[in-house]
Amino acid sequence: MSEDKIKVKIACDKRAIGEGAIWDYKYNRLLWIDCPGKLFIFTPNDGKNREIKLEKPIGSVVPYQQNSVIVVLKDGIYELDLETEKLSLFCLPEKQIKENIYFNDGKCDSKGRLWVGTMDKNFVKGMGILYLVYGNGESKKVLKDVTLSNGICWSPDEKKMYYQDSPLRTVSCFDFDINNGNI
Repeated sequence: MSEDKIKVKIACDKRAIGEGAIWDYKYNRLLWIDCPGKLFIFTPNDGKNREIKLEKPIGSVVPYQQNSVIVVLKDGIYELDLETEKLSLFCLPEKQIKENIYFNDGKCDSKGRLWVGTMDKNFVKGMGILYLVYGNGESKKVLKDVTLSNGICWSPDEKKMYYQDSPLRTVSCFDFDINNGNI
């Protein structure tokens, strides 16, 4: 096992959950989150594992630019400036989020579109929605009657999208059109 892998493993062992890890190949860093509101950035070049504490629960992080990332927080999707640690609203798919509805897991497809779901904080069946968010901040509803979006990923040939609704213990496999993002 390489030294970098050992350092990441040690850092993860000290955290409560440690999830949503994604390698940002453009900027050689590992992004990952820990609930309720911590973002971690591990850079193997210098061995540093930076922690950024956020005031709101975080559901996901995705690479964006050298000095910023997109974070999915309880009440919306934000750009986080990594130098100042300031948040700017990137997208709010619903004009008004209900008190009991939170944004949760999200992942980008290879075209950079963000797939992100909402959930009821008490896991009420069918209260969540899966959204597709475009690079310009526009969004559309893709699936309704969701309980808890989790584990979104694609087949290597990008012809299938896998989607997990955790409390229902289901994994759905959709035909996926990479060019237009339709399932």
